[in-house]
Amino acid sequence: MKSWIIKTHYKGATDTQGARIIAKCYGRQKSIPYPYELSGEDVHRKAAQAWVDHHMSRNGWDDTARFKLKTHYKSGNWSFEICT
Repeated sequence: MKSWIIKTHYKGATDTQGARIIAKCYGRQKSIPYPYELSGEDVHRKAAQAWVDHHMSRNGWDDTARFKLKTHYKSGNWSFEICT
């Protein structure tokens, strides 16, 4: 299986939308409302998992729970590698 890296970032609130976390991989993205009940890695992991659940299930991967996310953090940037 080729390596899939999901990159996440924070997007601040605007006049029309609240703060959110955006997860991107291979030109596809998924955003979630900022989960204020979480902090640090957990915030970004939740967005990455939402990406996996949304995009992988749309492509025929029904058992998305089998995918594990390996965390990478460098210079303020979060990324998650999809591992099977």
